[in-house]
Amino acid sequence: GAPDLVILPGTKSVAADLASLRSAGLEEPIRRHAEKGKWLLGVCGGLQMLGTDILDPLHMESPEERTPGLGLLELSTTFSSAKTLINVRRANTPLPVPAAGYEIHHGVTSHQESSPPVMFREDGSPCGYGKGRIWPRICTACWTETNSAAHSSTWSGKIQG
Repeated sequence: GAPDLVILPGTKSVAADLASLRSAGLEEPIRRHAEKGKWLLGVCGGLQMLGTDILDPLHMESPEERTPGLGLLELSTTFSSAKTLINVRRANTPLPVPAAGYEIHHGVTSHQESSPPVMFREDGSPCGYGKGRIWPRICTACWTETNSAAHSSTWSGKIQG
């Protein structure tokens, strides 16, 4: 098919699921989707997959110290033993409706200037990045508040426009 939007969901095993995505032949269709300027949303582990690499020096998820990402954004994630658990009550986004949800992950994502933050937690720290129509975010279960209907129509308008 030719979807308007592709979502790479969160996962507990980023490197293994990225390998499965590749072995299923989905890497090239995802790349073509992005090259056509269509919407691509990565959620948590999906954000990590969209970057240039996933570094796992402590072998938290993989026997490999480095797993190449899809390289669609200039992001790099380094896994660490510290687990991040954050309740995001309000995240500012490029859309008119704020997001809310939670973060649960190991590691830190860094970005290059060409993949700037586009979503910010209440404290101003980034929780999502973007380039064109590729918007990955760390926050999971976002847009589940009472404004979800308004957000859905705004998101739909963005996809159509």
